Amino acid sequence: MKDYRIGIEQNLAPIALEFFATFSRFEFALKRGNYAAGDEGKKASPDWISFAGDLGDDFFKQMEAADDARIFFEAPPKRLTIKIGGGVEFTDQDKLTNTQMLLAAVGLVRNNLFHGEKIWVGDRDEALIRASLFVLDSAYAAANAREDMRQVCGAFRYAQINPH
Repeated sequence: MKDYRIGIEQNLAPIALEFFATFSRFEFALKRGNYAAGDEGKKASPDWISFAGDLGDDFFKQMEAADDARIFFEAPPKRLTIKIGGGVEFTDQDKLTNTQMLLAAVGLVRNNLFHGEKIWVGDRDEALIRASLFVLDSAYAAANAREDMRQVCGAFRYAQINPH
């Protein structure tokens, strides 16, 4: 019954597991930290766009200048797209020009790995994961430095679901 999971632990590097867990906790923290998108009574989704907008242009410029995030600006992750005539292929993305695009690229790294498109984590994948963790760590630090965004950081540390 579990045959479909055979080999996952051998093919998934510990850094990928760390990234998955960090990204998931970040999405939880965004939703609990007043960055939830969706209609009342419907599914809540993390509002990365508003969060990125609040981080602003200064954050983007810091990431653009950081060696640890360089891969996003020199060789960003590709997106799996539908080919004309059927099938799928990886395609290049536009040059990153703002914080929204940068955080979307981090999400793309997560999606490419999490949804199983990568059979194993190669050198490029690991570089993208490490850069993604750097961007997330930097976003956390930037949010924590601002009173109006600090609620995300408080929620990140396993905030109670139903506080009383």
